Amino acid sequence: MSKDQKVCKPQWVPSSAPWKPLYHRYEAQRVVHTSPLGRIVLARDMTSDRAVVVKVGRKTSRGPERPLQEARTLAKLQCVPGVVRMVEARENNEHIIMVMEYLPHDLFEVIHHFNGLGESSARHVFARVAKCLANVHSLNVAHLDVSPENILMDRNAESVRLCDFGASIEVKANKKTIRHVVAGKLNYMAPEMLFPANKAADKSSFNPFKADAYSLGATLFCMVFGHQAYDLGDKKIGKVAFGLATGGAQGVRSLLNEYGHRQASKEVVDLIGRLMIKDPEMRMSVSEVLDHPWITEGGGGLKASSEGGMNVDTKKR
Repeated sequence: MSKDQKVCKPQWVPSSAPWKPLYHRYEAQRVVHTSPLGRIVLARDMTSDRAVVVKVGRKTSRGPERPLQEARTLAKLQCVPGVVRMVEARENNEHIIMVMEYLPHDLFEVIHHFNGLGESSARHVFARVAKCLANVHSLNVAHLDVSPENILMDRNAESVRLCDFGASIEVKANKKTIRHVVAGKLNYMAPEMLFPANKAADKSSFNPFKADAYSLGATLFCMVFGHQAYDLGDKKIGKVAFGLATGGAQGVRSLLNEYGHRQASKEVVDLIGRLMIKDPEMRMSVSEVLDHPWITEGGGGLKASSEGGMNVDTKKR
């Protein structure tokens, strides 16, 4: 059994139990993030002297972020290698508290510190994320917010974790599509989520697994080249870049030429192009990613990328 698979069942304390034991076990260090929906606190587990993340959210939260759904989904996915570990979850009538493992870096921070990872280092991380997401999909769960901010890692990138399942959705085994929802980050969302085929969004549907594949491709682009494929906040240039990014391998190559990234391998261009193509019917699935030549023949596939690591300590530079 691998290190990732040792803990599969986090403790879930029901609403009838008091919260007081939390304050006896976890010592708050600092608030990492706060919003109207809740807060994220870095704390110390005094029983193990390890850092943990305590996430507090409102159970009645409306919108794409649903803390109770996230806790239930994480509990289901704890045996999936690469999913962030949840130590325990507690709830009362108003709130849900999740205690999770702590990793010091997120991929967004690492990408911007090093101005992109390049193909070799990106492959090392991407292969792990793709394998994890493929396993999540095999359990009929779509993440719907895959992005660099939601990928965590330790200082050597030996432990890579997919986190933040607040927008995730479980799809019935016999269904491939769900009703339209808006979830995720603007520049990583699949075109069919941004621009539903039916103008009445509540009557439109999409394949959430193919939407995840698109977001994975947009994340790979950012990993390799150090910036997003496009910025839809820039209505003029962003629209043109979006058109190229979603135009298959040829469009991606043209976009990279415009950005000055002329040395990108044809394999990574092909992979990004097949993941970010506009038509979800033509888009490759996440499980198909694992057999792509950029992964299998690039010297950093799943076997190779499990050996050794890469120093991503952003404090050293």
